[in-house]
Amino acid sequence: MTIYQNNIAGSGFLQGPTGAPGPAANTYIQEYEYIATQGQTTFSGNDKYNNPMSYVANTIFVALNGSLLNELEEYSAINGSSLTLNQAASANDELIIYTFPPFTVADTYTQSQANTIFLKLTGGTISGNLNFANGSNFTVPVGNTAQRPTASAGFIRYNTDLGTLESANATAWANVGSGGSSSSTYGANTADTSYFSIPIGTSAQKPANPPLGALRWNTSNTAAEMYVGNNIWQIVSSSIYTVEYLIVGAGGGGGGYLGGGGGGAGGLLNGTTSVIPGTSYSVAIGSGGTGSPSGGSTNATAGGNSSALSQTATGGGFGGTFNGTTTGGNGGSGAGGSGLPPGGSGPGGSGTTGQGNPGGQGTHVAGSKIDGGGGGGASASGTNSDSVAWPSGVYPHGGAGTALSLSGASAYYAGGGGGGGHSSGAKAGNGGAGGGGGGGGYNNAGTGGSNNGANGTQSTTSGAATGGSGGTNSGGGAGGGGGNGGAGGNGGSGFVILRYLGNQRGSGGTVTSSGGYTIHTFTTSATFTA
Repeated sequence: MTIYQNNIAGSGFLQGPTGAPGPAANTYIQEYEYIATQGQTTFSGNDKYNNPMSYVANTIFVALNGSLLNELEEYSAINGSSLTLNQAASANDELIIYTFPPFTVADTYTQSQANTIFLKLTGGTISGNLNFANGSNFTVPVGNTAQRPTASAGFIRYNTDLGTLESANATAWANVGSGGSSSSTYGANTADTSYFSIPIGTSAQKPANPPLGALRWNTSNTAAEMYVGNNIWQIVSSSIYTVEYLIVGAGGGGGGYLGGGGGGAGGLLNGTTSVIPGTSYSVAIGSGGTGSPSGGSTNATAGGNSSALSQTATGGGFGGTFNGTTTGGNGGSGAGGSGLPPGGSGPGGSGTTGQGNPGGQGTHVAGSKIDGGGGGGASASGTNSDSVAWPSGVYPHGGAGTALSLSGASAYYAGGGGGGGHSSGAKAGNGGAGGGGGGGGYNNAGTGGSNNGANGTQSTTSGAATGGSGGTNSGGGAGGGGGNGGAGGNGGSGFVILRYLGNQRGSGGTVTSSGGYTIHTFTTSATFTA
């Protein structure tokens, strides 16, 4: 070990085993002096001057009776508080340990100092372009409105009061993303040729638990998005836009012969989704189901499905037929059942969760009446028939549809068809609001529901009563046939309505506008181009 004289500090420069020379401020040599007993090998604790031994390993000199000892060959000193001789001392031998205090190496920087100087972590300017690896993110400053710094041009931060990203020009702050209100408007700003790149990745590559205000570009939906907490990434800039959709499947055909069940309404879906400009999306419109023919045992058929924007509304179930399948069919909404020959109840069909409701039960009371159950609608189930004679019994009405105003005016869609009735005690049901057809019957005829559902017909004792058809492009279920061998009506066809705020951006269907929305209505299968 080399000792260098520090003429300024009046202390030594020490050359350590792995370091460069450096000053030890106020360096001095500490001595520990011990007088050995016969055969003593280990020395520790207080020396003869009552100083407790303390040293740093590999920074000491050891002398026995004035002669320097060689470490490892003649002694071991590693724990900082004791020393062991390899060969035992004799009585009254003098052992002196010379220690040197720790020192710092000159002309070096701490990590904090290096970060400040080289990485500019406490401020400064980075020249050129700054790029981040795909799948990563960077964090902008986060704070409330009161914590805003002076609005210097190009500043960007996340405002916790507004819940949005905001940037500044030379005079004011304004938000640059959705979710918050602008706090001020921009004035003119001079363009700059420099830029920074935010991280790029798919939806599957979103980082877990990033800090608030993290930004990235999502290649899955071609949008810039910002992390706002609770595992939510909010789109702040994108070429995509939001479309509200109403998709209704076609209504099912009505059952027939005597007391046929009403057809179920087509399934109804209403929601929002995002579309990418220039992308083409197929739109399919379901055809209404056919009714059971007069006087026969042929079953009615279910309505066709309608679809758009990866969403499918299921067609309505077919109504039960007295001489065929007496159970109402399943569908978007379930159809009504027919009475069972020679007596009994035919159950209604089930609806699709989130799209419609079940159909009602049909009833056959021998010698009294045969009634079909009402078809289910988007908002209500079809009515069950009962065993009470006309005029006191229950009318097997179709379930009501749902009222919506996407086209600009409120209207009901997807109502169920009314059940048909046979014999003096039977009662034909009305079609549900939303295009459901009315049931046909012997003593009375059901009325078609709003949105062009047709009325059923009324018969004499020996005549056939026809169920009314569902309204065109309403998704309404058809009415069941009644009287003596009446036919069921045909289900109403389906449709699709797409709308978005602002001026027209897409194409396809019949295009109208109302209330600030552009509306695309599809009554036949086609393509919507966003």
